[in-house]
Amino acid sequence: MAINGAADHVHVLLRANPDQSISDLVRDIKTNSSKFINEEKLLQRRFEWQRGYGAFATSATHVSSAKRYVMGQKGHHRLKSF
Repeated sequence: MAINGAADHVHVLLRANPDQSISDLVRDIKTNSSKFINEEKLLQRRFEWQRGYGAFATSATHVSSAKRYVMGQKGHHRLKSF
C-alpha cells in the first residue's frame, strides 16, 4: 500500500493475510529485496538488512493516516533527528 524510508530504515504499509506469520512475511521481503538489490548491483557494496524489525497493526479506519505517515518520512526525519 505504501513504502518509504530514510537512509537507515524503511517503512512498509501492507495488507497481510492473517494466516501468514509476520516473521515469515518479513523474512520473505528481506530475502527477495536483498537478492534483487545485489543481483542488480544497485549499491557499490553488498546490501544486507539488519536482523531485527518492528511490526504494527492498524485498523481499516486508520490506513489513510498510516499511509501519510509512511509517505512523509523524508519530511519527518528532516524535522526530527533520531
